[in-house]
Amino acid sequence: MDLKAIYGTKLAGVLEKYRSKNEPLAEKGFLLFENLEESALLFLGINPSEVTDTEKYSIKNKNGIYWAKETFKNEYPFYRPFKDLACGMKWSHLDAFFSCEKHQGVLKTMKDSEFLKEQFTISTEIIQKLGPKIIVVGNAHASDLIQKDFGCTFDDKIGTYRIKKFNNVPIFFSGMITGSRALDIGSRERLKWHIKFVKEKHGI
Repeated sequence: MDLKAIYGTKLAGVLEKYRSKNEPLAEKGFLLFENLEESALLFLGINPSEVTDTEKYSIKNKNGIYWAKETFKNEYPFYRPFKDLACGMKWSHLDAFFSCEKHQGVLKTMKDSEFLKEQFTISTEIIQKLGPKIIVVGNAHASDLIQKDFGCTFDDKIGTYRIKKFNNVPIFFSGMITGSRALDIGSRERLKWHIKFVKEKHGI
């Protein structure tokens, strides 16, 4: 999916709207990938951190939105374990919120923010259009939001949840894949085994 072409104008409009309302978080801008894989594995996070090394990773800013190319996920250290966890599947990464903010606690204090609600509505729409085969949520706060709003039900035949309104797509709720509070090696290996199991069971 060409995310930049489909959602660039809409996202820029959201930023402009909340900048005019002096929303501090809007001043930091958004970060998204220009393109996302359809019918693939989707890693879902909570929000991007503040943008650094934009020139090094060829990230372009247009109307306050930092657009990352495919090379970013191949080069940036944060994404290194994702390819292994994808078990041979094509994969993409999307955040529930697009606002660049280093401290996730800031978002938790803004749970009733209309700015965040608009972002979440758009990210939900993007997920529906992508039609992922498997979703892996790599953040505890994002997991809480998804379980609450997506209507997830546990499937004891595959040992993980499904999202009924998204064609029963299997979804894994995990801790952070990388970073200072990342999964330990054993937990990450178990997650990889489980993803592979679901992939093979459903011929994905």
